[in-house]
Amino acid sequence: MPRSLTNPLTGQIVWYFAASPPAAAPIAALVVASLAGRPVSLTCSAMTWSGGVVTATVPSQNDRVGTIYPITVAGVTPAGYNGTYSGTLISPTQITFPLASNPGTVTVQGTVAYNSGYTAGGVPAQFYNLATFDPSTGAITAAAATPFLYGVRLASGAWCTMMRVNEPIPGAWPGMTMAQEYALHDLNVDQRKAKIAEWQDAERKNAEARELAQHAVSGRFMESANPGPYGGGGGGGGSDDEEDEDPSGEMRSSRTVTRTRTTHRTTHR
Repeated sequence: MPRSLTNPLTGQIVWYFAASPPAAAPIAALVVASLAGRPVSLTCSAMTWSGGVVTATVPSQNDRVGTIYPITVAGVTPAGYNGTYSGTLISPTQITFPLASNPGTVTVQGTVAYNSGYTAGGVPAQFYNLATFDPSTGAITAAAATPFLYGVRLASGAWCTMMRVNEPIPGAWPGMTMAQEYALHDLNVDQRKAKIAEWQDAERKNAEARELAQHAVSGRFMESANPGPYGGGGGGGGSDDEEDEDPSGEMRSSRTVTRTRTTHRTTHR
């Protein structure tokens, strides 16, 4: 069975939840068709025209303010308001659409219909028509405009998600799997081996980088705690009257170098 975060395809099997888990167990459903959004039809309580824009007052919705939908206005008197427009949700209870001329005062309120990209609870989702199958009765039932939600718990309402292995039980929840499982989804054997080798190589390089960084930090700590002949703050440095050399005999203290140069100039005067 597939494990994926992508949306289902027409003809694919999904889990259908009649209510939010763990209240009810999911049942298998067949995706019949995908929809542009959740069909919504709102009865207006007021509709006014001003400056080439109509404002329709509707019941409160959970679509995001500023969302623009193709809308259909119908059943309004005067009929000049009816038609198809580009509607903008300017508040949870108001939708505006352009109309060049004023049709007059509304005497009969109509409806505004559109396909919402959000669930009734305001969660972004794509919607599908499903055919559900109840194995206990053998009944096949249509489930229209069902949102597809993966890894999101709804407070209530019907929704569907991708099939998952060993989860058709009451209270089961289609939780997220590891990112690597998704990355390996739909890959053939050779592609999986290559991807795993890539991850292992990256992990090896990360481990080496961490080890080098740890050694560098440890080295600096040991150097500050136990300064050598040239470290500051310790007792290992030579006195001003001595010529301090490293094991190769090539480095001397600045005081010694100065003293040597002074002696050289005095000798040749």
